[in-house]
Formats: sequence, C-alpha cells, structure tokens
Amino acid sequence: MNFQQLKEYLATVPVLDKPVEGEVLILYLGASAMAVSSVLLRENGCQQQPIYYTSQVLQGAEIRYLHIEKIALALVTSAQKLRPYFQPHSVEVRTDQPLKKTLHKPNTSRRMVQWSVELDEFYIRYSPRTAIKAQVLVDFILECTFSGESSGDLNTASTEYEGWLLYVDGSSDKLDSGAGATLRFQTDQVLECTIKFDFPASNNAADYEALILGLQWTRATRADELRVFCDSQLVVK
Repeated sequence: MNFQQLKEYLATVPVLDKPVEGEVLILYLGASAMAVSSVLLRENGCQQQPIYYTSQVLQGAEIRYLHIEKIALALVTSAQKLRPYFQPHSVEVRTDQPLKKTLHKPNTSRRMVQWSVELDEFYIRYSPRTAIKAQVLVDFILECTFSGESSGDLNTASTEYEGWLLYVDGSSDKLDSGAGATLRFQTDQVLECTIKFDFPASNNAADYEALILGLQWTRATRADELRVFCDSQLVVK
C-alpha cells in the first residue's frame, strides 16, 4: 500500500464530522516558531466537533515572520486547503490576536495586503477566542509537528531515520476527553487525526487510546519499523 492509498483508506475512517448545509463553521488557529496549524469545526449545542485540521511547517523567510503574520498565514493556508468548506459556508475565526485589524491596516505590509485580498472572496468574520477545547487540538498539532527536545533534533531524526514516526497524545478534563495521533514518513508525508471519546477517561487512558489509534493507522501502512513518541512514560514503557 503506497502513501496515497493509505490517505484514501484513512479518509474513510469515521473520526471527523461533516458540516451541515448553511451552518457557520468555526476555525481556531495556532502558530509556533516552526509551524502553523488550524482546526475547522462545527458546534452542536455545547459540543465542538472537528471537521478538518491542517498543519504546515514554516520554510525559509516564513520562520522570521512576526507572530501575527504567522497567524495570518495559518488562516490563508486553511482557506487554500479547505476551500470546499470555505466557499459554501460562513467561517468564524476565533483568535486572541488582532487579526482582522492587522489584515485591514492601510499601512500594513505588502504580504498582508495580498493575503487580505485573497481572503476577501470568502465570508469570514472574527471573534474573540473563548472556548479552549478546540485550541487544545491546534496546540497538539503544533506539538506533534515538532516534537522532541528541539526542531533540530526532529529534523536530524527524520533525515537519518527512514521509517515511520508516530506521535501520540491524549487529553482529559471534567467535561471531555480525546486522543490525537500524527503519523509521519520521512519529512513530507504526514497524516493527522483526533478523536473525541464518548466515555470518561483518565489522562493515561487517553494516551493509551491515542497509541492504539496510531498503531491501527500504522498497521495499514505495513511499516517494517516504527518509532513512537509520547509524553506519558507509563504508556511508553
């Protein structure tokens, strides 16, 4: 099974939700020193149900962007990758950054002006970030994009090691629990997924579920060798 076949196979796994026609979709954004990410979701009452999420490793001059520029890049990247969702739906961007004000400043950079024009084709509104649950997913994606002691360590590991890398993590609080996994082959092939449990789980139990999810993915790749990374020493042992 090649990588493209694996992506098509995993796309059939019912772990993400589908939007309802006409509803407003919610987008959370995140940025770190070396990557940007986002989670697109729908709200069903008090529940937030992920639809899709993206991540992108920063390259070249992008690494030197200001934080607000990285957040804007996360939005532009999301709009490009998730165009089939952005075109028929209104999208509410929830952020703690002055993104709307910065994008529409008269004296903003040429890059920001270009992004603002590109985003004008979509109906996007901005609101303060209030719910933290989805932001945890964004932060998890960023963490998995560059796990380890440093980004340099990960780049070195990816260069020297030619097998699959699996990063897993679980989270739990009084209201919700879930798990996430990122499966990486070398440097440019990445699969990511999160699931929300319909049962209460401790942090260790959530980590175990994340590991099981990741191993199920890896089984489909028929990988000969796999390295697993998890912040729970109990699960790793």
